[in-house]
Amino acid sequence: MGGNPKLQTMTRWVLLELLGELEGQIPDSPSLPSGLREMLRVLVEERNAQVHRDTLKWLETSPPPRSIAILYGVGHMPDLEKRLRQSPGVETGQELWFTAFDVDPMAAGLSATERAFTRALIQRQLEGLRAELNASSSDSDPVLP
Repeated sequence: MGGNPKLQTMTRWVLLELLGELEGQIPDSPSLPSGLREMLRVLVEERNAQVHRDTLKWLETSPPPRSIAILYGVGHMPDLEKRLRQSPGVETGQELWFTAFDVDPMAAGLSATERAFTRALIQRQLEGLRAELNASSSDSDPVLP
C-alpha cells in the first residue's frame, strides 16, 4: 500500500467511514475480516488503554493538573470516554472537535469508477455490519441506525 497513493486513499476512506459509523464499537463480527478486526482493535483499544494509563499517571502527580486535553479521533472517543468515566477522580469537561485529516478521493486521483466502487464497498460493509449487530443486540436497542 505504501507505494500506491490511490490504494492508500481508498483504504483511509473505508476506515474513516467504518469507524465513524461504528461510533467506536469494534464488533466481533464474522463479516469483518479477522485481520481488519485485529487492526481496529489495536488502533482503538490498545492505543486507548495507553492514553488512559498516561492520563491516570498525570492525575497522580502533585499537584495534579487542573485539566488534561486529549486530542484523538472520533473512532477512539466512545471507548476512551468509557474508560475515563470509570476512573476515580476523572471528570469530563468541554468537548471540541477539529478535523485532523480527511480524505479527498478526487484530489488523490481516484476516477469516477474507483470512487463509485469504494462508496459501494463502504455501503455493503456497513449494511452487513448493521444487520449483524442489530440481530445480536436486543430488538428494542439497535446498535447502529
